[in-house]
Amino acid sequence: MAVTNFAIDSDFKWLLLAFTLPWVVALALSRADARRMDPGA
Repeated sequence: MAVTNFAIDSDFKWLLLAFTLPWVVALALSRADARRMDPGA
């Protein structure tokens, strides 16, 4: 949804990005932590 708002140059794109960016960062950190805990995966 945030990508679509950037594509159409929406007024709310920065507000949506403010909620999307922390979610993406948390997802990446969670994946990195899972790999660190289980190096065989």
